[in-house]
Amino acid sequence: RMLTLNRVSSIAIGVLFAFVPFHRLHGAPHLYLSMYPIIPIVVGVVFREVQGLNANATSSVATPQRKYLPYVLLGLAASISGLYFAFFSLIFFGIGILFLLLDREKLNRTRKLVIAIGSTIFGLILQSIPIISYQNKYGSNLWIVQRTIADVEGYPLRLMDLLLPVPWHRIDRLANFSGKNRSIIVPGEANAFLGIIGAVGVVILLIVIFSPGRDFFR
Repeated sequence: RMLTLNRVSSIAIGVLFAFVPFHRLHGAPHLYLSMYPIIPIVVGVVFREVQGLNANATSSVATPQRKYLPYVLLGLAASISGLYFAFFSLIFFGIGILFLLLDREKLNRTRKLVIAIGSTIFGLILQSIPIISYQNKYGSNLWIVQRTIADVEGYPLRLMDLLLPVPWHRIDRLANFSGKNRSIIVPGEANAFLGIIGAVGVVILLIVIFSPGRDFFR
């Protein structure tokens, strides 16, 4: 509903999202990745801000403090969702600001997203203080998995990872197709499968976005 979809579409997408394999295969055992629900909220807020849909909701608020408080709380929520999703939230906030800067009449709406960015960074700094203090006193924790720049290729989220069937699909041909494709490329972040309906939806969405003559962001 935050993206202005009707109730039927919102319910259908919500139900499909609830059955995405990622929830059970990767989201639960991985602490950082289990905090991903903050991203749809951030995207929804940024979308509504760019489209001007939040203006009416906050027009009746008496004080600027209460007007900007939701964005402060959103930034803090993004910061405690883990470094991964805090970083992605900052990217989405920044994208929203760039869209608003393209229209001089919308410049005043950038304040809310700037506040969200500042709140996110502030939360990250606060969380880093105990870590930095511990490392200065005891050194790095050798039990923590060490990552290198090469892991950027080993653990990315590729579009193909979302579209491929699960390797253990009950239909042998689909399982074999997935296995063969994963064997010829560097494996990315596993267990990010969208499922057949989600994959078809992504393909249709890409076609709509890049259709000639269509102003998708209008």
